[in-house]
Amino acid sequence: MHKISTKLAAYFIVSFHVLETRLMVYLHQNIIHARVDEEYSRLLASGSNHRNVLEDHYSDETITHIVLMEAERDREVIITGMNGGIIRSSYEDVDALLPDLSLLKSSDDQKDCILIPDWKDSPYIVSAHPYKVSTGQSGYVVMFQSSQPIERLVGKLNLHFGLAGGASIIILFVIYSILSKFLTRPF
Repeated sequence: MHKISTKLAAYFIVSFHVLETRLMVYLHQNIIHARVDEEYSRLLASGSNHRNVLEDHYSDETITHIVLMEAERDREVIITGMNGGIIRSSYEDVDALLPDLSLLKSSDDQKDCILIPDWKDSPYIVSAHPYKVSTGQSGYVVMFQSSQPIERLVGKLNLHFGLAGGASIIILFVIYSILSKFLTRPF
């Protein structure tokens, strides 16, 4: 009698664990994708806002204001001119970002876009926002969002989902122990 209850419990635990694992992986991936999409949207909205202000009030003061707004944050901004030269940047070591700026020359896109969406292998996700003012000045507002907040979120999610999975296995074994003693005791 005890062997049958052990087999039933083992099948139940394995089935439950497989189902729970699939659901946790699905939920984990959806949370990550939603958060990454949110970061892309925030980056595009911020860059669009800077571009709109720059187009409406193009001056050295406006450029300085935009750069100061992004200083000391997880984001950086670079404003380029029509020849691709950097007008101003919130990032001190601009040379480190120059390989990413080469993507502007290969991009013929005249609308806001994400240039580097790969947050796993790049320290930044990058968006470009072309601007053109009535005086003939044009260029790009390039936004660099650090991928560290996304990586920290993924690390926290992995920890919490791991703890939840481990706790559910322990709870299942406790329930099995209680039920097997209750169901297999003689009347």
